[in-house]
Amino acid sequence: MREVFFAEDGVPLVHDAVGMLVRGDAILVLHEASASLSRSRWLFSTFERLPGSSYVVLLVIGVTSKPPDQASRDHDTQAFKRIAHKLRRIVTVSEGEGFRASFVRLIMNTYALLIGKRHIFAFAEDRAQALKWLQESRSPHTPDNEELLEDLGRLRQAVSQMPRVSSSPT
Repeated sequence: MREVFFAEDGVPLVHDAVGMLVRGDAILVLHEASASLSRSRWLFSTFERLPGSSYVVLLVIGVTSKPPDQASRDHDTQAFKRIAHKLRRIVTVSEGEGFRASFVRLIMNTYALLIGKRHIFAFAEDRAQALKWLQESRSPHTPDNEELLEDLGRLRQAVSQMPRVSSSPT
């Protein structure tokens, strides 16, 4: 994997345990590390460089990730405001359970309220529900669930093979 700012269709982009894969008008994001300002900056700057104008996003929060600190939350709020016009739907699914999943839901709901676009945010209980909700917002350019699951597997593999840049949460 190499770090690039041009997203080729179906090619995983990876930075420090965070990955993004674009296929058609669907974006898969896998966050396998603690939320940090450097990871958020990379993710949002990559998204902002995408040429399209309307995307559906599946955000998978892995079990090893930790919540964002205040600096990251502030950055993410402003970044979501900048990209909100490009989002038809963003569905988040946490691979953790119980309190952890509730905390991820709280954070995403807070972003939705702060940017004033609550209707585009959804929090799924599992991947099946997340994919169903993405398909409800599909366009002719949105891949089917089978292709999205294959891409998610390739993205997970790419993220696991890329060495982490930092061990600190910032």
